[in-house]
Amino acid sequence: MKTSDVAVIVGSVYAVLAAIGIVLNILAIRAIFARGTLKKYHSSLFILYLQPLFTDIVLLSIFMCYCAPMVITQSYLFPYPTNIHFGIFIDSLNNYCWFNNSLSQISLAMNRFFATVLFRPHFLIRTRTLGLAASQHLLALFIMLTPQFVFPCCKLEFDFTIFSYRDALITGMENDAWTYWKLPTQISCSAIPSVIYVIILLTSRSIGSRIILQSDALKRRRRQEIRFTIQFASLAALYTCTWLVFFFFPYINFTEENIWLHGISVIPSLINSTTNTVLFLSNDTYTPCALFGADVANHSQNIKQIMMMALRISLLALAVYATPECIPRTFTDGIVCVCNSTHCDDIEPLGSIPFGNILDTYGLVIELDPSTVYQEIIGFGAAFTDSTGINIRSLPKDAQEKVMQQYFGPTGTEYTIGRVPIASTDFSLGTYSYDDMEDDLDLKFFALTHEDFDYKIPFIQQAIELQNNTTLRLFASPWSSPGWMKTNGKMQGGGELRGNADGPYYVAWATYFVKFFEAYLEQGISFWGVTPQNEPTTGSDPNYSWQTLFFDAQTESNFVKNHLGPALRSSNASKDIVIIGLDDQRFMLPGWADVMFEDAEVSSYVGGIGVHWYEDEIYPISALSHTHERHPDKFILATEASNGWLKVQGKGVRLGYFFRAERYANSIITDLNNWVAGWVDWNMALDMEGGFTWAENYVDAPIVVDGEEFYKQPMYYGLAHFSKFLKPGSHRVKADLPELPSKVFVLGAVMVNGERYVTMLNENDSEDVTISVREKGIEGVYTAVTVPSHSIVTIHLVIKEVKLKMTNGGFISWEFDMTDVPNTVLTYKSPEIEINGLKWYIGAQHESSPRTGNVKTLLLYFYQNVSSGKLPWANFYGAWTFLTDEDNGFISNGKIIVEAKIRVVNTCGVRAKIRRNFTESNKLSDVRFLVEGKQVHVAKTETNKEELEIKEVKHKEFVDFLNVIYTSIYEINDTNVESILDLADRFQVTFVLDAVERYLMHSSNLTTTKKLALSDTFKLNLLKFLSDQIKAMLHERTLELD
Repeated sequence: MKTSDVAVIVGSVYAVLAAIGIVLNILAIRAIFARGTLKKYHSSLFILYLQPLFTDIVLLSIFMCYCAPMVITQSYLFPYPTNIHFGIFIDSLNNYCWFNNSLSQISLAMNRFFATVLFRPHFLIRTRTLGLAASQHLLALFIMLTPQFVFPCCKLEFDFTIFSYRDALITGMENDAWTYWKLPTQISCSAIPSVIYVIILLTSRSIGSRIILQSDALKRRRRQEIRFTIQFASLAALYTCTWLVFFFFPYINFTEENIWLHGISVIPSLINSTTNTVLFLSNDTYTPCALFGADVANHSQNIKQIMMMALRISLLALAVYATPECIPRTFTDGIVCVCNSTHCDDIEPLGSIPFGNILDTYGLVIELDPSTVYQEIIGFGAAFTDSTGINIRSLPKDAQEKVMQQYFGPTGTEYTIGRVPIASTDFSLGTYSYDDMEDDLDLKFFALTHEDFDYKIPFIQQAIELQNNTTLRLFASPWSSPGWMKTNGKMQGGGELRGNADGPYYVAWATYFVKFFEAYLEQGISFWGVTPQNEPTTGSDPNYSWQTLFFDAQTESNFVKNHLGPALRSSNASKDIVIIGLDDQRFMLPGWADVMFEDAEVSSYVGGIGVHWYEDEIYPISALSHTHERHPDKFILATEASNGWLKVQGKGVRLGYFFRAERYANSIITDLNNWVAGWVDWNMALDMEGGFTWAENYVDAPIVVDGEEFYKQPMYYGLAHFSKFLKPGSHRVKADLPELPSKVFVLGAVMVNGERYVTMLNENDSEDVTISVREKGIEGVYTAVTVPSHSIVTIHLVIKEVKLKMTNGGFISWEFDMTDVPNTVLTYKSPEIEINGLKWYIGAQHESSPRTGNVKTLLLYFYQNVSSGKLPWANFYGAWTFLTDEDNGFISNGKIIVEAKIRVVNTCGVRAKIRRNFTESNKLSDVRFLVEGKQVHVAKTETNKEELEIKEVKHKEFVDFLNVIYTSIYEINDTNVESILDLADRFQVTFVLDAVERYLMHSSNLTTTKKLALSDTFKLNLLKFLSDQIKAMLHERTLELD
């Protein structure tokens, strides 16, 4: 299960507990006023009992309204700095409510103690109660509502231990107060009532003899004390365990990456709040118990009734909020993901890869050059055909919504373009137009059909609603005019408009477009573009199998210039619509574009050219580049594509066929690398045969409907690699790969927010390709990724040049550029220094995304072991605004210097110099080396499970060698250096040889003679050069002595 899934589940549990707590507390308050309960409790106790219930409601309501949505959605509610300040206030208010509640519990336990043990039932009279309540508020305010909005000074002075730190950046309570103050306080506030109730229990016999109570009442009171004792003792134990985890295992990573771990510490507070009220309801009230259907006389049954209800609510919430995974189903050609009314997997947002995860190159090198910008991206999408609507509409209502979310929602492909056929196509139930009245040149009988209202408009409207901060660009395309306008008298088959180019049929056909746009605008749908005709060249074939209408380049230009362009401009519904020429195969380019754009008036109406993909294997891709070179101010849009249209490739649907995803990815990458600005698929959803299609032109689709289920095919996920990340406004940029191997394709882009994007397609059958990515101008720092055979890999790069400097001796001084902070998740990182065996670095982070809002912070990190990686010890949210204010004098020439002085007092619990043994189970590896009869597991994915025997090598030495190859804190030392050199030389691992050479030159305590001998043996270039120099010098001295 993914960490993000666990976070959502835990957040859901929090929300459920909070909701239950609010309901139970409201019932408890109502119960106090019911049937004389207020009189029963005495007015003095009313204040103390009501006060924690009200604070519980405040506390849990805060969590429901602020914290739970953040945990569930993984996003902030407000932009920076409002969210940060509000969050600090909420946290402080949360602490105040909790502490006040705990003090009330202690006061009530003390009151019970005075009444039952010291025989002073009226100890808490009204005056004392009011004074105690006021004192509790003041104490809670003083301790928990500390000042949090003091802006910092520039220089950070840290006095570090592993468990806490003091700093000069944020004044007030120490940042690590959770470990050193809040947790011990929680333990105390839970332990004190527990001890009091234990005392009451131990003295219950004497109480029974000295107070006139009925036997049943005394037993009930005793059971009540036992319950409260168990409750508070359990809470104290939970808090103690949490504190011990912090104390003895400080290297556990409680960052946002493991938010579910951090959340464990919150659960006891929620349990405390809810359990208090459950016990109160089950023992002391009547009316609320009746609401739960409980037996007033059976108090143990009451608890069971209430808790079973809570369990049912919890299970319901978990079913709703758990992040869904793909449910695979295998067919002859591959695997699909199954979706239905209750389940469909999501496409998670693409995480970022920090630029510079390696300092050396591996395999091929891509140089990304964001300064060389090519075309702007228009978007990606598909067509709202009748068949798409019919198939989606055949699903249950919830499944229909899921299909639309998978295409247009934030958890799907996030399409931003939709193609809308004007009237019928080959993927309709039959041929129809919007005016079938013979010779109705005034189009008096023009009207949309039921197909529009049933199969197109509802889904277009839903797609518009699902757009995430973008506008759905719709463009329309006709397949044919009404048959009575054509020379052959019918919609299907070749033919052109009747009469001459200035005649009434041309005028009526142009008006037909305008009426279509006006009719759709009445339904709240406006259009971005239109093509004059779908595949106009097919209209030259009199026997063409479905609807078509003939135009050549000149007749289409004349139609646009004389009729369509002016008609569109004359109506408010269509005056801003862009005309897209051609809308046919690319073999007509660049000639078709030349004809249209050589006429300035035609060019003023036509914004670009549309191309289909169906004959791309025959005609060269260079036609697109040539078109752009001749008409650089016009866009090229790929307006239609579909797999399964050729019998030789298997006509119709082939479920799970990954080759078709590769074909889509290949087409998109090569098209975009040749100036295409967007790419539009054909049908969004078809049935198992590849229809409905009256013309029996069966093809494939990314989503296939089967009864009450639908299948997401590899094509769907292939398209998502582009549509989800290259939003309108992104730009293709230069991505140089000089040694591009066969069947490997690369696309580089900069997204709207400035983040870098690289997609790679590897069509090789067995060869994995390792590629290192670097940005032009940043030397010596690379990001490496492996693209397996037959796969599509997309990476999101965070790249920024940083100027760094540092000094020695536990002191970091770091200079970074503040002039150009992009809107991205970005961390500037200083060099690492080692103090007490721990590697430290400081950084500045800027996050601006739907998940994080807008957060800028300074951080201090250290690495503590292999398993948990880095741990942030400082997040100074308030610092950024103050530091970047030029009036404060910290910025000089757009740069700022941040310093951190670190003194490690204690490293308890931190493990250094970890040596990995490579003994992981078979489930975690696909390659096993057999060395001296012992298995060594290397890779982390399960595929081939090969086992290779390595002879004449010692197991220990081979493991040492692997520790140097793979990321580890375990280092080269004088004991293992020779064996590592031997293995690196034997297997020709160059970067290990370089690492050992650096160690010998800078860190090793071996004798010079030994180092020189190793350099000669293993041909270490730098050391060998020194060796040769020394030998030459000694030779000269020998000659002088002679």
